[in-house]
Amino acid sequence: MKRYITLLLLVATVSLSNAQQPDTTRNASDKAATGDTSIVSEEDPATFPGGDKALKSFLSNNLIYPKKAIKKGIQGTVLVEFVVEKDGSISKVIVKRGVSRELDSEAVRVVSLMPKWIPATIKGEIVRSYYRLPVHFALQ
Repeated sequence: MKRYITLLLLVATVSLSNAQQPDTTRNASDKAATGDTSIVSEEDPATFPGGDKALKSFLSNNLIYPKKAIKKGIQGTVLVEFVVEKDGSISKVIVKRGVSRELDSEAVRVVSLMPKWIPATIKGEIVRSYYRLPVHFALQ
């Protein structure tokens, strides 16, 4: 029962309004230093198959609020960044802004489970792109 209530709260708090953000924090020297020179701002951004509603559904069906976080009363928003590759696969999943070890790990786990995305394009050419996704965890 407790897990069901927590899951319902989690579903209600998953917000996608700011999920898709081009990466404006990286400059050319940062990209060159990390070997990511092929990742650029996109004309048509990468999208989850089925759109934002399907992404929200995927998250709500796959996120599991960690028991330790529930016991400690930990909640918040984990900002996860990842790369959508040219083939739509997800790579380089990292936490850009974390909350706790438990919530951060769960957010990374569920993002890593996502199916292939529809990749970003520039002038009709498929490109790799960064994607930032806020993953909200809330207790009542």
